[in-house]
Amino acid sequence: MPNKRKKHDALPEEFSSFEAATEFWDKHDTTDFPDAFSEVEVNVDLKGRRMEIDIDEDVADLLRKESSRTRTACRPPAKSAVRPIYIQPKLGKT
Repeated sequence: MPNKRKKHDALPEEFSSFEAATEFWDKHDTTDFPDAFSEVEVNVDLKGRRMEIDIDEDVADLLRKESSRTRTACRPPAKSAVRPIYIQPKLGKT
């Protein structure tokens, strides 16, 4: 039975520009070049994502209190706890 695999352009060793790579991969797929890629084993240790933001001390105090209250109730703090629409009225600010 004849090989029905389509003939493809050769996979370049490197591309002259990001645009050239984009144009090439828009027309091709890694499965077009099975001999050019090999399986690898990867071990990952995914951590939670943390972000740092600046907030007023009175807002931080409110968040700590809300966090303690909700942890006591065995549930995570509500995402709305950090929204200004929720925080500002509690602080008496508009």
